Amino acid sequence: MGNAYINRVITGAIVRRQPFGGWNHSSMGPGAKAGGPNYLTMLGSWEEKALPQKLRTPGERISGLVEKLCSELPDCAKRIRSAAGSQAKWWMEEFGVDHDPSRVYGENNIFRYTPVKGILARVENMSDDDVAILLLGAKLCGVLLHLSIGASRPWIQKMHGYYASLSVETEAELIGRMPEALQGVRFLRGTDISEALVNAAHARDVEVLDRPVLANGRVELLGYFREQAVSETVHRYGNLIPPPGSFKTDSV
Repeated sequence: MGNAYINRVITGAIVRRQPFGGWNHSSMGPGAKAGGPNYLTMLGSWEEKALPQKLRTPGERISGLVEKLCSELPDCAKRIRSAAGSQAKWWMEEFGVDHDPSRVYGENNIFRYTPVKGILARVENMSDDDVAILLLGAKLCGVLLHLSIGASRPWIQKMHGYYASLSVETEAELIGRMPEALQGVRFLRGTDISEALVNAAHARDVEVLDRPVLANGRVELLGYFREQAVSETVHRYGNLIPPPGSFKTDSV
């Protein structure tokens, strides 16, 4: 669910405090919660002018993958390392932590991210470094990544274990087998993607992410998550309710 309310009414959402938006048929496309921190990202387009400079050292979860990718794609190593560092920064500061920016006395308003079940990426016209960034993002966020490609690329096949599946197929074959359970279809804007593929995705209520792959983790990782807001009243008649486990008892 996109919004959950505990011990309070489910109407009267306030900007920032309870950003609003559903996950299923109350939402259209990948979307972002109205009144939330990512809403403005939907109102424009994105392109990469330079590599991100604000980076953090990737943790154990993806450090091995970073080195493996740089070894297989030495000409792309600079962008791969920059993307990994940017993703690590924004995972630690934004996507991997809960937020309560309003900090209302007597009320918890948690904004957080939950990973989508899976992403199906048609990588036929993607560059090698773009595909590498997809692998990094999926591994970091714990998202199942299903790759579909028209012609085999040996280095991708060496990455088995870092994606859920790899299918060498025509676009028509992809349309015929498109899984209904996936929550994202990824392709680059401006590439030769047919209207039939887009229609097949829409027919299965699959979200289509029509933007380029970016090294900037703050924007790129948005495609791997759905947003959730949880609002909880923690007072009763003006008396604050202590959190579970906070009552002091004599030691036994």
